[in-house]
Amino acid sequence: MQYTGAFYPQRHVNDTTMIYTQPEINELFLKFYSIDKYGDRLKFYDDHFNILPFTLPDFETNLFTFFSEDHLQQFENLLRMERKNSKSLQKTFFFEKEHYTFSIKPGPAHYATFNNYIISRFLQADARLKQKIQQELELIGESKTPVNTMLASVNEMLVMLKRKVSCDNRRRLNTQFALVFLKGLTDFSAHGMPVIAPKRKKIIELYLYAQGVMYGEYIQLLKKNARGQEEANMPFDKISLLKELGVIEAIRRKYPFLNKADMDKKIEEIIYLVTGERMTITAMR
Repeated sequence: MQYTGAFYPQRHVNDTTMIYTQPEINELFLKFYSIDKYGDRLKFYDDHFNILPFTLPDFETNLFTFFSEDHLQQFENLLRMERKNSKSLQKTFFFEKEHYTFSIKPGPAHYATFNNYIISRFLQADARLKQKIQQELELIGESKTPVNTMLASVNEMLVMLKRKVSCDNRRRLNTQFALVFLKGLTDFSAHGMPVIAPKRKKIIELYLYAQGVMYGEYIQLLKKNARGQEEANMPFDKISLLKELGVIEAIRRKYPFLNKADMDKKIEEIIYLVTGERMTITAMR
């Protein structure tokens, strides 16, 4: 995680080290300072120099893993780096007779824009989040474990995290990290999106906040799948009763002209109207 704001003509694009010539840097320098809007300047800087040149843990659904000692140490290291390095938001390229400095350090009027951009960058991991959630839901399906069991586990971890936070009156760094994460989770639960702070935030704060937002989305998707699982799993005694009463067979006799796919759909619709519960035709066979 060593990082300095000043370095010699190398470029880091998608983690690949490349060489910049002086004419290239001069052209980028002129373009950079011709951009009026701070948000557009952030994007330009990020596209060419990478605004986040360090590694942080990926989204993790297990909070015990996410707040492990190794991860907490990474968070603390980045915080210390930000506090000590006043040039962490600028790049300086040195050549024989000239040097070029690209700075994106925000002024008070641009704090919210900066915070929003960094949070958005971390939330670009949303695709990986959905993939991870899908993998977990598939494992749940294979093991026949109700999604509600996963939700109970999530709630248990959150209760333990909140209890740990509330018991720390000294507000140690680990507690502050957890509080920022919980703020992101709370904001997503209340608003369905991040709430951008108008005050300047450190990158580690924005990272933890974004992780909390993604955790809120994770919980939301679990709840959605839990409802779907409940609707698909109508109690067997009700299904048996419908068969015993001849309801399903009566529906088939009433609509003999329907093909198999349309018949299945019709049975599901009528059962829903009668019972108020959705179920798939496969559950009735």
